[in-house]
Amino acid sequence: MSTFSKFRILSLVLTTTILIISSCGTFSLQPTSTSIPVSSTVTPVPSFTPTVNSTPAPSLTPSPRPTKTATPQPEWVTKFSQPILTAIVSRQPNFQDDFDDKSGGWQKENWCGAARLKYQDGELVLESCGVKRAHIDYSDFVLKLDGRFLQGTSDDAWWSIFFRDRDGKGYSFSVYIDGSVWLGGLGGDPSFSPAALAGYKTNNLMIIAKGSEFAFYVNDKPLYYLKDNKYRWGDIWFRAWGGGSLNITDKPSIVAFDNFMIWDIQDIFVP
Repeated sequence: MSTFSKFRILSLVLTTTILIISSCGTFSLQPTSTSIPVSSTVTPVPSFTPTVNSTPAPSLTPSPRPTKTATPQPEWVTKFSQPILTAIVSRQPNFQDDFDDKSGGWQKENWCGAARLKYQDGELVLESCGVKRAHIDYSDFVLKLDGRFLQGTSDDAWWSIFFRDRDGKGYSFSVYIDGSVWLGGLGGDPSFSPAALAGYKTNNLMIIAKGSEFAFYVNDKPLYYLKDNKYRWGDIWFRAWGGGSLNITDKPSIVAFDNFMIWDIQDIFVP
C-alpha cells in the first residue's frame, strides 16, 4: 500500500473519533432524580349541622306530695280535757300500782273466791271477779288502766272500771272482747263498736271526771264526753265479767290488769 493511502485511512479514523467524542460531550452525565408522587389519603370528615327543634320540650312538673290534714280535735278536748292533762303532766299520781310482788291492799267482792284474784307476772289477774281499794275514792280524778283478756275467756266477756259507785249504783266504762266499748250509768248508755282492740290485745282506758263533766279515752284517743250529775262520789272498782254471769265455770272472763294510775284533780280549775 502506498504511503498516501495509509495517510488517508489514518485521517478518516481520527476524524471519526473526534466526531464520536464531540457528540458524547453533548450528553449530561449527571444523575436524574426521579420524583415519586406520594398521594396522602385524607378521609374527609362529614360536616354536622345540629338540628334545632323549634318545639319546646315539655317541662316535667313534679306531682305535689299529698298533704295530711290533721283531724281537728273535738271542742271538749281543747276546752275540758287538755287543760286538765296539761296540769298533771308534771305531777306524780296520787296512787299507782304496777302489780308487782309488793302489790296488795285490793279487796275482792264478797262473792269472789280466793282463786279468782292473784298477782301473776307483774299483773293483777281477775277471773269473773271484782276488786276495789280504800282511800282512792276521789270525786274528781284522772284514771288510767291497762287491761287484756287471757286465754279461756268466753266470747262475750267484758271488763270494766266502775267509778263513783255506791252500793252498785254509779258509772262504768267497759271493754268487750270483740272490741266494742260501752258506757253505763251516764244516761242513754252509749256504745261504740269497734273502739278498742279486739281479742287478747292490751287496751288502755282513761277517765277524766271533774264535777258533772266526764271524758273517756281508749288507747290515748278521745272517745266521748258528756255531763251528768246523778252520782257525785263513790268507790272505784275493777271488774271482769262474762256474759252477765258471775259463775266462773259458766262464762268465764279472765283479765290481766296493769299500770294503774290515778290523780286527784279537785284543786284544778277548768274555766
